[in-house]
Amino acid sequence: TVRFNDMLFFEPNKADINHNSYQLLDQLASLVEEMPNEVKIEGHTDQMPISTAQFPSNWELSVSRAVSVVHYIIYHARNKAHFPEYKIKRLERRLSASGYGEFQPIDRINAKAEINRRIDIVILQPKTEDKNLVEKPEPTISEEIEEKFGMVTE
Repeated sequence: TVRFNDMLFFEPNKADINHNSYQLLDQLASLVEEMPNEVKIEGHTDQMPISTAQFPSNWELSVSRAVSVVHYIIYHARNKAHFPEYKIKRLERRLSASGYGEFQPIDRINAKAEINRRIDIVILQPKTEDKNLVEKPEPTISEEIEEKFGMVTE
């Protein structure tokens, strides 16, 4: 598990990624994109209640933040790393987002502590029995052309 304070990526009570965190997220995305493991992005908050139209509770805020990070990793693969579509699909299958609100604090004594507001990147062990995790061979040039342009060359 790699742990990041929420303030690295988000303004208080927001789930939109800060522009100043793009460089860090680009590095993180590059690592995640190349590993074969499933990766779970977890959002956590402190016990300070939130109640807005967008986030009626800390659960919505925490899961929205996790989903924002997942979306950024996919965005990076597609638009910065220029992955072919088959690799993006594999990446999408390996990513998940979870929100735990205030219910899994690190500091249980001070549940409002800053350390409890975080994004955790959890690298899971591949399941040997899971056939979806078995990487297929790289497509041939013909298969890539067909995927990109919808035509087959001989």
